[in-house]
Amino acid sequence: MYFLDFDQIDMLSLAQELCDVISHDLFVSLLPVINHPACEFLYNFNKLKIDNNEYEKIIAGIIRVDAIDRSKAPALGAIKSYIEDLSSRGIEVETTDLGYELSNVVTDKIVSGGQEIDMYYFSTNKDRDSLQVRRKNSGLDNGFEILQETQWSLDTSLKQQILPFYGFLGKNAVSIPRGFGSYQQIMLDSSSLNAQGVGNYYIATEIELRCALNSYESWSEFLRRYNDIYLEEVGENYHFHKYLAQFAKTIKPEEVFDAFDGNHLFNREFAVSVPRCVFESDRNYVNEDNLPASPCAPPYGYPLYYKRAELIGLQSFGIIDFTNTLMECCSRLEELKKKAKDSEGLAIARTNEHDAYIS
Repeated sequence: MYFLDFDQIDMLSLAQELCDVISHDLFVSLLPVINHPACEFLYNFNKLKIDNNEYEKIIAGIIRVDAIDRSKAPALGAIKSYIEDLSSRGIEVETTDLGYELSNVVTDKIVSGGQEIDMYYFSTNKDRDSLQVRRKNSGLDNGFEILQETQWSLDTSLKQQILPFYGFLGKNAVSIPRGFGSYQQIMLDSSSLNAQGVGNYYIATEIELRCALNSYESWSEFLRRYNDIYLEEVGENYHFHKYLAQFAKTIKPEEVFDAFDGNHLFNREFAVSVPRCVFESDRNYVNEDNLPASPCAPPYGYPLYYKRAELIGLQSFGIIDFTNTLMECCSRLEELKKKAKDSEGLAIARTNEHDAYIS
């Protein structure tokens, strides 16, 4: 019933580990392979390899591991009896010096006075919205709709039996997340972080932390998706209008409406489709650019990730992305001009729409 806390372990370490636990002394000896009944099969194996000139496969020796039980006291006079037995077998002992020593070997230990620990078992059956979801799916009376509204309040979070721990705010205040699921919001203490655009607090969501746990690229891509999103079309005709915009230069929307004879079917609806901040910001105002003074902790109700990637200096966002694209286009244009000059039959043409073509 002994548990080994190792993923991998060599044989000698395993033997030493067990001997330390069961109070044994371990010693290792190397024995030759001889013509003896105890190792006859190895002797015959070596002889066969020698006959076949396979010397590299010969077994050179036998590693023997022995253990002596320290928990058992030796019999009185055991050493004297061993020496006398040698003499009786014709093995001469030149000098002997026998003595007696008293030793008390520790064979067991009892630890008393440890800290008392009381186990408390409880269930998270009613935590978050899982119970209300089950009741709703079963057709029973439930408070799922009400809970979707109240889940962002601190009172609802404090009613949960288990809360994930995301560190402290300051020295003694525990950061308590608000909301349920992947988009629950967590306020993190970033006062000691010296980074561009990051103030005293950083408000994140669970899904953002999961992306950051995966890789820096995944986290950057997550912020990129929300960087320029504020309002989005949410109506049922969203995909129709998106497809129609591709042909805006050749087809007039009025012609399509008249053809379908149903203008009311294409009313456009817009809404804020991104998570909004549910925490009060320590800098609860916007600057002269009408952007949050603290992009990582925006004012209450403000879109949580709007312009965050751009304001904290991540590459390939906002004006930085435009500048990089412009420089790349200029570099490629110069390269094409050089190829057109050096190669016959290669020309660059421009249309009125400033689209470049290569022939």
